[in-house]
Amino acid sequence: MNEASDPAEKQLKRWPFRPRWRIEGCLFTCTSLHIGSGQVVFHPDLEQEGRLVKISAHVTDHTGRASLPGSALKGGMRAWAMERCSQDPSHLRLCETLFGKGSDKNNKEDLSQGGLAEFHDLRLSVTRTEPTPLPHWNERRQTWIEASNSIDRHTRTAADQHLIHTECVPAGVGFDLTISGWAEPDDNSADQLLTFLLTILEGFNDAEDPILLGADTASGKGKVGWRLGQVFKMTKEDVATWVKNRNRQMAELELPSVDIHRLNSPFKDKVIFTSPKDLLTIPITLYFDSHFLVNDPPSQREIDEAEDNSSSTDQSDQTEDRPTVPNHRPRRDELGDVILPAKSFKGALRSQAEQILRTLQINPFACDPSDSNKIN
Repeated sequence: MNEASDPAEKQLKRWPFRPRWRIEGCLFTCTSLHIGSGQVVFHPDLEQEGRLVKISAHVTDHTGRASLPGSALKGGMRAWAMERCSQDPSHLRLCETLFGKGSDKNNKEDLSQGGLAEFHDLRLSVTRTEPTPLPHWNERRQTWIEASNSIDRHTRTAADQHLIHTECVPAGVGFDLTISGWAEPDDNSADQLLTFLLTILEGFNDAEDPILLGADTASGKGKVGWRLGQVFKMTKEDVATWVKNRNRQMAELELPSVDIHRLNSPFKDKVIFTSPKDLLTIPITLYFDSHFLVNDPPSQREIDEAEDNSSSTDQSDQTEDRPTVPNHRPRRDELGDVILPAKSFKGALRSQAEQILRTLQINPFACDPSDSNKIN
């Protein structure tokens, strides 16, 4: 008898129902943020030797406004959570269930698999509408342009041909967050996944060791805050109710909301993330004995506008040497306060440390980045 004709072989395996869930909320920038798109943009006020300067672009959506890729969100959350779950097998399994896992390097067979969570791209939702003193502010894109330079390790001045321009999102900008996914068929699976994921999201608000996004986090960039909106979940009973509704929409749009306080509370008490790092915080106050300046030079547009205003004003009201725009002015933050950028402080501190190492003959090269043959 042919095995294919066996009735037992023809029986279809029952499809297990898997609850659908969704988390909505908002991520808002607490410091400047840069997630590179791999492309360059140009600004009409930034020229060098008659050519427009190449600016490392921030990721934008199809409308040309700043956005956050879901892959960047997933990567930052996964790295932060995996670091804290490495000592707890049950939490590690939940991390792999949510985020997926790669192939085992010791196994020739590819065992990689995707996670149950889907991280959607984050769209701009809260914008800065007031004028900001940030350099080259673009209200449409909600970005500004940061210029930075390396320090020449020998002259202790700005290194030649090392000026870098980066497009950044400022503090005070919000992005809508949506994470959706499936759960395992058992009743507690969805609640456990939601509780676990909500706990990870609170890592953005960790005061000591938060989840950071984007580039140059060592210089203070990439800190964002998290605010929960709503949680949704659809069970078997909810599907039956949805089917009976003649005015129903897409099921994805009609997931019932969940009271987060009624989620799996016994499990929630067990989800405690502690940083494996030995964190050291050193409060520093700088006092200057003389003037100092981190320059924010005027743009060509500001110079042209000042000249136009000057030419349209009655000549009798002006002195011959009256300046129309300052040649130098201090860098300011989003609120207009004078600041010392973290990158400037970090660069000067590192340069001084390298000089001490060379002087003490501990390391004559001291990771000199200006010489690729002498980096140790």
